[in-house]
Amino acid sequence: MTNDEMQHPADERLLDATLEQFFWGPGVISGPGAVAAHEGGVKVSAVRLRWLQPAIFLLGLVITALLLWQGRREELVTAQNPAPFGVEVRAEGRAEIEALPDDVTNLTCFVTDAKDLVLLKRFHALRRLQLVARDLHIGKINFKTKHKSWVDAHADVFKPLADLGALESLTLPFDVHIRAAHLEPLVACAGLRELYLMGDKVPLTEAFVAGMKNLPRLSSLRFHRVNLDAEIITRLAFLELQELEVTRCPGFDAKAFAAMCVLSTLRSLSFGDLGVRELGDRVEGSTWWVPSAADFAQLKLLPKLAHVSFFGASLGATELNALPDTLSSLELRATELLPADYLELARFGNLRRLMLQPARQTFHFVPRDTPEQSEQAADAIATALAGMQLTEFYYSGTVTEPLLKQLGMQPVLDDLTLRAKRLPVLSGLATSPSLRSLHLFESLLPPPLDIRNLRELKNCRSLVELEVDGRIQLSREEIAAVFGDKVNVTIRSVGK
Repeated sequence: MTNDEMQHPADERLLDATLEQFFWGPGVISGPGAVAAHEGGVKVSAVRLRWLQPAIFLLGLVITALLLWQGRREELVTAQNPAPFGVEVRAEGRAEIEALPDDVTNLTCFVTDAKDLVLLKRFHALRRLQLVARDLHIGKINFKTKHKSWVDAHADVFKPLADLGALESLTLPFDVHIRAAHLEPLVACAGLRELYLMGDKVPLTEAFVAGMKNLPRLSSLRFHRVNLDAEIITRLAFLELQELEVTRCPGFDAKAFAAMCVLSTLRSLSFGDLGVRELGDRVEGSTWWVPSAADFAQLKLLPKLAHVSFFGASLGATELNALPDTLSSLELRATELLPADYLELARFGNLRRLMLQPARQTFHFVPRDTPEQSEQAADAIATALAGMQLTEFYYSGTVTEPLLKQLGMQPVLDDLTLRAKRLPVLSGLATSPSLRSLHLFESLLPPPLDIRNLRELKNCRSLVELEVDGRIQLSREEIAAVFGDKVNVTIRSVGK
């Protein structure tokens, strides 16, 4: 029996009574063919004993099958939620690439000459690679043009990547004409499951899609400024994708959205800048399409959809209310939601993971909410969380005492991230029954996050990991002294 399929006590008692009736119940045969069964002297027939051994054997088979099924289920969950790629490392130019250690797992690489990709062959542990075709420079002068090796890239330009057996995620360079032939060397990357394609020089022709189909484990596509109309979306059905990300893609309109909602294998969807916001306001006739609540309602047609993410989207309460309430994961960042709109989150009772950045921002990401509005949004979120059982919550915004108190009452919350200008007294988290990992960020000075506030967490018995980031003026030793050996303390930024 799996942990999330607990048997009700009444069902257990009924099962016990049924087994007792079968093995020891009325109708027993007394006499030479019967034996004593238990301390009370109740007798059981030899016939029933003959059935006992095969019944136990069959029960063992059922338990074995359940354990095997559970193991397969855990493998599937692991595949859908892979381990983090590790700390991102950036290297610009040949010299910095050559200086990197062999065990790099997450690399953003700025390459001027495509021939330098051969330097990547030694990174056999590399799991994520982001390629940037660097402009030609002489000193600090940028000529705003690419090296000829990128302008007319040969079909085997990505052949050095074929040796990267651990590679899972690959971002191909922006503003480079990518053709179907460029994908052929990537077939050797047996673990490659995610491609990030950028720019209008990526034509998603039938040949290109067929080339992606040849990548054995490809299940995730991320598009940025790639032409993505309804015809192309329909073409992608051939790939049986599980994850799709769309950011500022020309041609992505109501017809394309409807075509996307037919891709029945999709489990995760991410949207960026659905509707241009100039200084925080919608612009009529904008380049980027603004979906309606009726469009979002079509997401209910996707039977496996579990995760939806919005960043920089024109999203209001009506649109939020149209989303499927069966989601288990939801991200809302830099949206147009007003404080009261967050009350709509209460209908998502199946959520286990939630990421929120409630502050509305301008086109240049300058907050435009008043302090009162920010507090109202936080309190509305606290009200909505009352009916949820989250395991992970990421929050960037104003933190109020009602929100902190509600987080402390979450029964299964395991991982919590709070990013704010100033954090209130943290005592509301001290009673959290299952909080194991806590990440805190405070940016406002003065006052910094001080040791007195961290002491409020000392009585949180489930806490095993504390990460503190921001303008903190405490050392790791000072914080560790509060919690002792039971909590692993990490500091991202030390101000003294």
